[in-house]
Amino acid sequence: MQVKRVRDADRDRVYEETLYAQGPQDATVIIAMTTGQFDDDMVDEIVGKFSEEGEIILVRSVQPLIVELGFFFNRGRDLV
Repeated sequence: MQVKRVRDADRDRVYEETLYAQGPQDATVIIAMTTGQFDDDMVDEIVGKFSEEGEIILVRSVQPLIVELGFFFNRGRDLV
């Protein structure tokens, strides 16, 4: 019988590399304002920047009064 032992540090490294390569599972980014609110021009600029990184399938206000915006991407890997 052969027994192989996995080095914990090597296992953890492979695990982290694999998760990083896959990107966020839910492909969601939340942007929050610390003061004030998002205006239309600011939202347009943010959408333009994020569109360069991947296909955005939904943008919505997470909180009332537009203090947080949620960006939902088609693929989590686009966000890496």
